[in-house]
Parts: sequence; structure tokens; C-alpha cells
Amino acid sequence: MVLGVGNFAPQKDFSTLIRALAHLRRSRPAHLIILGGATDAAAGGKRGAQLLRLASELGVAEDVDLPGYVANPYPWMAQASVLALSST
Repeated sequence: MVLGVGNFAPQKDFSTLIRALAHLRRSRPAHLIILGGATDAAAGGKRGAQLLRLASELGVAEDVDLPGYVANPYPWMAQASVLALSST
């Protein structure tokens, strides 16, 4: 499991992380979870939808989950194989 954490601001560059997952999936199984979202629910929903659309276009939608805001991400981090920081 690859874990990304942060809001859906463009600076977090989660689209690059999804592209990296698509590249990784060519050689091994992997699953990406992105915790977080946006303080503005409408913007977060729109950006989340854009990320899921990108995952679908790249053929990895079944391997991407966006659970939303989590008050305590540390248990997720403990279970992750990789914590990815994709910020620009």
C-alpha cells in the first residue's frame, strides 16, 4: 500500500502520484490510498473527482481510494509500505 496524505490543493500534486502508481502497476501489484481532501467541500469533491477520473483513464481506478479526511492518519501510516510525499 502506498499512502498519500494532504489536502487536494494543486501543490500536493496527487495527479503525479496517480501516474506513478500506473507506472508501478506495470511491474507489480500496488494500491494507493490518499487521505485528506479540501477544507472547501465543493472544491475537494471536484478535485477528488478529477483524481478518480485520471485513475480511470490510466486504468488504475480499482487501485486508488480516497477515503477523505481522517483525524488520526498514524494507524494508516503504520500499515503502509510507502508514505509518498508528492508535493511540488
